[in-house]
Amino acid sequence: MLSMYSPCRSNSIGDVRGGSPCRACVQDPDIGGGLRNGAVVATLLVEALMCAMNAAAETHNVTAYYESFAPLVLYIEPGDTVRWTNMIAYNTVAQDALLPDGAVGWRSRIDEDFEITLDIEGVYPYLCEPYIHVGMFGVIVVGEPINLDAALAHGRENFKGFYRRILDLLDEVKLDSGATIPKTGYGKDQRRIQRRDRQQFVP
Repeated sequence: MLSMYSPCRSNSIGDVRGGSPCRACVQDPDIGGGLRNGAVVATLLVEALMCAMNAAAETHNVTAYYESFAPLVLYIEPGDTVRWTNMIAYNTVAQDALLPDGAVGWRSRIDEDFEITLDIEGVYPYLCEPYIHVGMFGVIVVGEPINLDAALAHGRENFKGFYRRILDLLDEVKLDSGATIPKTGYGKDQRRIQRRDRQQFVP
């Protein structure tokens, strides 16, 4: 094992990375070779770590079609990327008031595909501005939905009209987490079933 302390008195970072070796390193190849090998091993370890991190992160697609997003509720892990595609006449806008603490919202341009990497756990409700009136909303769940109750409470208190439709999607997340919610009536229950069926469709 290479010691941190070497008889090489000129053991600077420049020497280890290819600078001129000292007299001791020239006279004893084991010393100079050990230093060079240690630098190579360290470089390889860093590259391997970066590759492992890149391999662990995934990219998930959300497709816009027929004035809806598919899937409507997307579950990902922290560090994953979400990409919206087929955004002809659509955009995606985060609902900043419902995001987890420390998260930064987004607003994409209409007619442009868009992607974002999300690192903070929680629920991320979003909408399409041109089609708010038809309830074109979606939710991304990153890791654990730690801010779900706060998002529901804020929405129920402050959202009116078409914006309240996003509460249905947040209720779905709550159901998926194993919690129970009050009965909402046939209309909303039926829409929830239709959403789950449409979630499987990929054009």
